Amino acid sequence: MDHNTQYEPQGRHMAPFCLGHPSHALQSEETICRVCGALAAHTTLGIYQVHKLLGIGRSGHAYLAHHQRSGQPVAIKLSAASTANPELWQAARREVRVATTLRHDSILSVFSCSTWSPEQPASGSGAFFGRLDTPPQTYLLTLCQYIPGTIQQFVAYLQNKDNQRTLYEKGSSSAAVLLQVLQQLGTALEAAHARGLNHGALVPGNILFSSPERAWIADFGLARLQPPPTPYLPAELYRAAQAAQQGNAQAYWNAVNPASDQYMFAVLCQQLFPQVLQRHEYEPLLPVLNRGMHNKPERRYPSLHLLVQDLLTLMSRSGNSRGMQQFKQPNMNIDAGWSSSSGSLSRVPPTGPGSSGSSHGYSNPVTPIPALMAGPMTPALPATPITPGTPLTAEDWEKRGDKLFTLREYDEALKAYHRAIEVHPEKAHIWVALGDTYFALERHKEALMAYEQAMHIDPNDPQTWTNRGTALDALGRHRDAVDCYDRADQLRSA
Repeated sequence: MDHNTQYEPQGRHMAPFCLGHPSHALQSEETICRVCGALAAHTTLGIYQVHKLLGIGRSGHAYLAHHQRSGQPVAIKLSAASTANPELWQAARREVRVATTLRHDSILSVFSCSTWSPEQPASGSGAFFGRLDTPPQTYLLTLCQYIPGTIQQFVAYLQNKDNQRTLYEKGSSSAAVLLQVLQQLGTALEAAHARGLNHGALVPGNILFSSPERAWIADFGLARLQPPPTPYLPAELYRAAQAAQQGNAQAYWNAVNPASDQYMFAVLCQQLFPQVLQRHEYEPLLPVLNRGMHNKPERRYPSLHLLVQDLLTLMSRSGNSRGMQQFKQPNMNIDAGWSSSSGSLSRVPPTGPGSSGSSHGYSNPVTPIPALMAGPMTPALPATPITPGTPLTAEDWEKRGDKLFTLREYDEALKAYHRAIEVHPEKAHIWVALGDTYFALERHKEALMAYEQAMHIDPNDPQTWTNRGTALDALGRHRDAVDCYDRADQLRSA
């Protein structure tokens, strides 16, 4: 397991110390450091033992923990009650749940999202989730998939000459890998936007990597609790961000939209291109970024899909289009493709709070380059029209349910999914969609029943096992939930 070996206790009865600053002495019964707010070393939260501080972000601390029985690594994030009001917490928890049900390959899986208090028992019972009752000592706790790679490591990998040579020999290039990653991020954001979810803080620390060709977006539902730094903040959100800094966090939460996510995505591209591409490779792409970062939201692309498509089209037309024609499927194994050579994407433990080696939304951003002025815009590529289907089929009812779910008309979506099941009861993915809708309505028992019906039809779908675990977590059956997560991991690695 990946312990914090630099400050590993040498004795069983060694005095407790703070994971943020080992010099901070703690009392034997203390779980949270009174000086910096970090957890004590080897704190046990339910059935997870905390081993390392991954970093400190805008709204809290992130830790690496391991399941005490299976050794499975997870990331645990704690946000203090003072960083958001209870209403926003509930909204964030709802969005985390909906984001988890998207089942997208580039959206970080969140296993549970609830509250925790240091006064709660820290035993192995697994019952470390509570209700919001004493705000000064209550934390929003999210338990999510642990992904070790950062965007800084990804850039270092692509800049390494040996890696560039290896990619060339395989018929690929740094440009092809970068564009593949951007395509993954773009489709993840589009999937979230289609369900009415906006990210709100698409900064480098929220982009994670499990391999050089596999990127993830973290913190849907959580990132919107705090505005991002200025380079990523579009002009239309300045006033809302100022209101949030003055205590009205709801203002920023409500102001975020797909156009602002597109702006942040374009800023990320603006930072990455000069570090990975040659000048003659990225200069033709600047008009696309200019449009994505236009000061007027209505002058940006209608969707992120069109922005990414323009990038791919222009790159394929350039003289350095090696590897652009056939993007490889991303490796589904965590840590696959990571090597220990110079410039590789190996695990780099942080040296302290906020270090560049931290992950899960808590690493220092790539040094931004000056923002580009909005220039001439390239014409947007036309969206692909949706072909109308034959009425009264299971697929039509399913599509209607998906549309209603996107509009957050969950009760009507339930009716549509039930009609789809009446027509074709043996389709597991419709049962999963039904469970997702019940979950969005916080009808967790019905969600569990729907997921279990889907598992009866297809017992080897890892996402269904994950969703069942999420429902069990919401019902307080945490040990059963962990068994589901373990089974999902086994199926993914099979």
